[in-house]
Amino acid sequence: QSFGVATSFTYRAYDQPNLVFAGTLAFTPDKIPSVLAFANDSIEAGHGHAACMLGFAVAPPPISVPILLCSIFFNGPEDQARAFFRPVLEIEPLFNTAAMIPYSSVNALANEAAAHGGRKSTKGGAFAAPTRTAFLQTLFQHFSDFITDVPDAQRSLLLMEFFSPDKVCEIDNRATAFANRDYYNNILAIPQWGDEANDGKCRQWARDVSSMVGKEMQAAKIDGRIKPEMDGVGTYGNYE
Repeated sequence: QSFGVATSFTYRAYDQPNLVFAGTLAFTPDKIPSVLAFANDSIEAGHGHAACMLGFAVAPPPISVPILLCSIFFNGPEDQARAFFRPVLEIEPLFNTAAMIPYSSVNALANEAAAHGGRKSTKGGAFAAPTRTAFLQTLFQHFSDFITDVPDAQRSLLLMEFFSPDKVCEIDNRATAFANRDYYNNILAIPQWGDEANDGKCRQWARDVSSMVGKEMQAAKIDGRIKPEMDGVGTYGNYE
């Protein structure tokens, strides 16, 4: 995605003195329609100040079954954040860690889910909102079947970003060496396992997820759910 010879590189930094509202909620899979409906709407409703990420994981003991995760972020006062996320906060989460925290702590929220050690792989893809409920339920079943087939992979994750792409799309997709600017979001499959014998199955699951998402994107273009003229490459280098 990015190529060429760089002789200098300058970061543009912005001061972020205020706390932000962020954390993770967990739900049983029957809540997928309600949580997804909010996530789809949040991309535009957040106006760049709010975002969320949906994901699948295996709950820790004693639950130990696949669950739906919803990580949330809001850059603003807590009362405004709770008002914005009220639709998901009221869906009776299994747990809720959302609180006002330093902005510098946000990137560490997922550290425990991908701790050091073990065997890991990543595979990315792209999807466009609104995401169909039936498709997300199919992905969840695919994840559940994978965990049943490979119990060694219970620390695996599947994550979907619901962020507004407006800012990155202010620059034309063909104007720079970064060719992944378009009105879609990233999805990431992260199989995690311990036994070398499961290498093939775990890596194939991640490839299958990427293939399923790619086919859904093409179907959405054909039936008009998303713009057919999208020309971003649909691949985020950090997820490959």
